[in-house]
Amino acid sequence: MLPEPRRDARREQIYSRSDFHQLISNAGKRLPTVEEFLRYAEGAPGGLDGSNDQAWAATTNTGPTTVGGVAKAVSQFNVVDAAGNVYDWLDSHYDLGDYSGNVTPYAWDAAVVNVGKDAATPRGSVYHAAWRSFVGGGNWDHGVHCGARCLDSAAGPWGADGHVGLRGVCDSL
Repeated sequence: MLPEPRRDARREQIYSRSDFHQLISNAGKRLPTVEEFLRYAEGAPGGLDGSNDQAWAATTNTGPTTVGGVAKAVSQFNVVDAAGNVYDWLDSHYDLGDYSGNVTPYAWDAAVVNVGKDAATPRGSVYHAAWRSFVGGGNWDHGVHCGARCLDSAAGPWGADGHVGLRGVCDSL
């Protein structure tokens, strides 16, 4: 039997993704690159729409579960939950440039920076709101879309929610 999903309705307890670099460096590690994610996730079983047998990814899931809650969700490098459960935040950024979308291009925006657990602490402003980052692996309800090659390139670094987790890597000694 699989564990019940974790639920945290208190959004103020969630760190902003733009704080992840500081949190992971406090542990003596760094964020993985897209290439490192593709390497350590290799061999992780993909998700299924109607089952959590291979990864915590069934489309009926309503939240994440405990890390390691699915026994088969292990990559060939023994990385647990590289696919499904929560996305891995990756250290890769890009700028969409001037485009017509939901935001005004080239405008100062402090609201996207001052978010998450430390929202009360002023952090400055982002001048261009079309900045995006990569996440990998998939989410708890993405079904067959979760897997070792699943990448989402539309993640905003200012996001503060429970869809993305933090995994650190270190260089070889």
